[in-house]
Amino acid sequence: MGTGRVLAQLLLVPSPRCLPDGASEGASWTSSREGWAMQVLVIQPWIRPGGRGVDSLHFAHNLLLRGHEGEVACTFVDPSDLPPEVNDVRYHTPSSHLAQLCGRSKAFRELAGPWLLLQQVWRHSRDADVLNPHDFPAAWVAAVVGGFRRIPVVWTCKEPPGQMPWRMAREVDVNAWIGWHLAGGWIDRVLVRRVDGIHVLSERSRADVAARYGRDSTVAGTPVDPSFQGRGNPSKVLDRYGLRGQFVLLCVGKLHPQKKQLVCIGALREVLSEIPDAVLVLVGDGPMRSKWLKLASQWGLSKRIRYIRRVSNEELRDLYAACSVNLVPAENQSWGLTAFEALCAQKISIVASDSGAAEVLAAQGIAVVCRPTPEAFAANIIRIFAHRGRYQAMARKGRRYVMRNLTWSQYTERLVGLMASACRSKRPLLSELAKKEVAR
Repeated sequence: MGTGRVLAQLLLVPSPRCLPDGASEGASWTSSREGWAMQVLVIQPWIRPGGRGVDSLHFAHNLLLRGHEGEVACTFVDPSDLPPEVNDVRYHTPSSHLAQLCGRSKAFRELAGPWLLLQQVWRHSRDADVLNPHDFPAAWVAAVVGGFRRIPVVWTCKEPPGQMPWRMAREVDVNAWIGWHLAGGWIDRVLVRRVDGIHVLSERSRADVAARYGRDSTVAGTPVDPSFQGRGNPSKVLDRYGLRGQFVLLCVGKLHPQKKQLVCIGALREVLSEIPDAVLVLVGDGPMRSKWLKLASQWGLSKRIRYIRRVSNEELRDLYAACSVNLVPAENQSWGLTAFEALCAQKISIVASDSGAAEVLAAQGIAVVCRPTPEAFAANIIRIFAHRGRYQAMARKGRRYVMRNLTWSQYTERLVGLMASACRSKRPLLSELAKKEVAR
């Protein structure tokens, strides 16, 4: 049989799941909260506090709490300001020199990162029962390794890939455009065919996955980092950033066209006639920083904007506590975690109607949902300013919802059920255990 036909069978035909024929039923399937335990290798390109990947560590940590084995494969980890509760998670990276290069050089990370990630996953997946890829290109790596090793793959699809318009390349950078163009190409559809299960964050993403791949998926929104569940200290940041006595509008996220912070700047311009002490705090960095801050200066808003490039979770929690309204204008977003983080501080958010988070927030009545335009956001900011008591009550209700329903324990239980379903044909005994877990 030719090499091409062998690769086609490996990549296009779903695996018989978990162990190859003839392999022994390893001791990894022992006792746990579910009555059995499995080894899960979580795959994440890189991990950096305040950015991508920290949720991977939380998931692996909660797998350990449930009696399973959870490890993480990635190209580098920035250990600064990682939550202390994930210190028990074991992660696999290349040699320290290569890992440092991935952390320091975006060009090196984009060129060599996928191959280094493939190396780590191949090296550390021999005993894995499930591969759990997250951000691109983790799903591709898992599909290849899982195909060769006949390991089931459950993909945590945070943002279904799609084609980025050329105008975005001019605004951001050509490398990012090439990456998105590649991620949204035909090879992605080929590789995802051998994924055994797909997890998405919202019904919106579920529909996108069905349209793109013809596959159903399991919905479970990412929970809030436990560090945001405590009470913040607003006094620290009120004095540090000159916010005392101001009506603080907060927007947290990468300064990127898709995140649409320009809506917030425009909304600030609209509300100053009604709320003269309004101040906008932008937290994050990105390719649009210079352009948008220059535009704000041209509009005469420089003195009404505070820009903070990077903060720790503790400082961000304080900023949520200090703000009057949290703004989430991102469009075509699969979730929108900052709205739920703000609710932990009992602060209301205005959220774009086409985000995944809006599904939950609108259904529960715990946020203001509207079109992501400066006019719509401004009108709702003024409404919140005029009726603060009503929206404070809404935010208190929202905190209760988050604390009860967006927990890592519930999230992990949902994904373990999906993984059990992917593993149910491993062996007759394990099949019955997996079916019981799915039925729970």
